[in-house]
Amino acid sequence: MAATVVDNLLLLIPTTALLALLPSALGTAAALVLQGAYQIVLLAGPRGQTVGNRLAGTRVRSISTDGPITVRQASWRWGIVVAYSALTLPNRPLLTALAGGIGLFDVLFPLANVERQTIHDRIAATVVVRV
Repeated sequence: MAATVVDNLLLLIPTTALLALLPSALGTAAALVLQGAYQIVLLAGPRGQTVGNRLAGTRVRSISTDGPITVRQASWRWGIVVAYSALTLPNRPLLTALAGGIGLFDVLFPLANVERQTIHDRIAATVVVRV
């Protein structure tokens, strides 16, 4: 959770700049590409860590190999979060509440899971471990 907060704060200024400088659909697409590249490149790297993970003392590992995750796993992991977050785009209160509920369920899922995985970790076959 701490890693996510740090990463979101780190990406806040460039994401806001893209959204402000580019027309709405293009700005949104550019912001998603930026955030996706950040997550996928860093998590699929040999360390398996974003800046937030480094500060939190965690890394993302593959369940099957106990090693670094693949680009595909990093893409799935990030894509699941984007999929439920996209429900907020139509700016409909019911969909926004649904996205918030799914997001909350995702981040609280480790409390009821032996492997302490989020839903996006389970789908991507990854796990967050302490360094």
